[in-house]
Amino acid sequence: MGVAAISSSVLKPNPQRALMVRHAAFKWLSLSPAEFATCIDQVRESFVEILKLFDLPDHSASAVFKDLEAAADLENPVEER
Repeated sequence: MGVAAISSSVLKPNPQRALMVRHAAFKWLSLSPAEFATCIDQVRESFVEILKLFDLPDHSASAVFKDLEAAADLENPVEER
């Protein structure tokens, strides 16, 4: 939950926060890049199902997932500060 809390709000997407989520997932959860990418895909699928269930639009959330997917596609983890 701590890693997810770092993610940007759907109302205010922020690519830098996506990089922070990636870094936290690697450091705190010991996820590999492939595991992180799989998690992002699974979360996106679940989120879309919830939106459909309640007949809600997907306006800003897609931008957050695009940022997370771009972060997942990076070859090297974000360096510790």
